[in-house]
Amino acid sequence: MFFRIVALALSAIILSTPLAESRSEKLSLGLRVWYPDNWQKVYGPDRLVTRSPDGSTVVMFTILEAGNIESAQEKMLRELSRVLGSNVKVITQPTQARINKLDGVIMDGLGMISEVYVMWIARTAVYKDKALMVLGCVESSKFSLNSDIVRKIIQSVKR
Repeated sequence: MFFRIVALALSAIILSTPLAESRSEKLSLGLRVWYPDNWQKVYGPDRLVTRSPDGSTVVMFTILEAGNIESAQEKMLRELSRVLGSNVKVITQPTQARINKLDGVIMDGLGMISEVYVMWIARTAVYKDKALMVLGCVESSKFSLNSDIVRKIIQSVKR
């Protein structure tokens, strides 16, 4: 019971964090993304990786070469295999959808990263003959606490 109360209190604190305490960045392909100000970030080639202060949640923004939705979906699956290896379990099959007025693909599932079980949420939006894949991975035990913030980050992708 104590842990449930602590979890609810932490959830209220996380969800009440105002947008003023956040970062908005423009990626090389021209789309803007948002993530909380207290998250760490690391840039790589065609990639921005952000991580929560406790390390339980990672959101990766990856630019993929994809001229259309079918190509984006194929590259999305390859990137999931690269990040999660053979431990990818898809729960929500790839589905075409509109993501902030952009053509896109959505998927969700389970997997392992460095021997840690994670629940993941992946969204890929096609823009200017490229695609932006946003992959949020949360330790399974912390998913209920951090899934809302991951969804906010994913929904933040804008032109």
